[in-house]
Amino acid sequence: MTLLIKKDLDQPPDIDGLVLIDCWDPDPYQADQYNLFYEKLLPELGRFDFRCIVNACYNVKLDCNDPSIKNTMEQYCWEDSDRFQTSNYTLIYNLIHRCRATNQTSPMFTKTILDNDRSLMLLEFDDFVFHWKYALDRKINNWLVVGKDWQSCLHGRPIGFASMKYCKEDDLNFYATDFGCSLGNHETAQRIHFENDRMRWQEIPNFGYKLVKQNPRKL
Repeated sequence: MTLLIKKDLDQPPDIDGLVLIDCWDPDPYQADQYNLFYEKLLPELGRFDFRCIVNACYNVKLDCNDPSIKNTMEQYCWEDSDRFQTSNYTLIYNLIHRCRATNQTSPMFTKTILDNDRSLMLLEFDDFVFHWKYALDRKINNWLVVGKDWQSCLHGRPIGFASMKYCKEDDLNFYATDFGCSLGNHETAQRIHFENDRMRWQEIPNFGYKLVKQNPRKL
């Protein structure tokens, strides 16, 4: 069991970034479960003023009808991009390499919070840090992480809690809430799940939880 660290954090963080993990367009037999989670999640996300939204939706097709993919290609690949000469070609390779399936991000997101120039698709944690450093100028530091599902995806994806906890950038912080992490059924992760998680979390009253980053050399 990993107990929550008891520290006084009276003020909720000023959340300015969002990481959206594996919010796929569901198959018909999954639609009720997925869409119920999305329908509850979206109004909660509407309370925040996100300056950047990273869509980390794995096993999707490379389709620029998804605004987050389109924005990534415009910024890092296409020749008329302002950043074409200095773009991270590894970032584009990773995007193409991981977008080779047939799924897609749920339209409940592509037609709402992703449908703007603040969204982009990133699928490797190093690419996330690269974008934060050079495109965001290290100025969007408090990231809310939401999506499906609690252990397999939110923890295990390349952009997930397991990678985030070893982040060496002191200014980058990652957060979760009781409404944002699907358990793969009709429920979301609650306090007991954070207490029993293999990650270490710091509880923030009236908000949620902050991921405690760790130095792997000290483990």
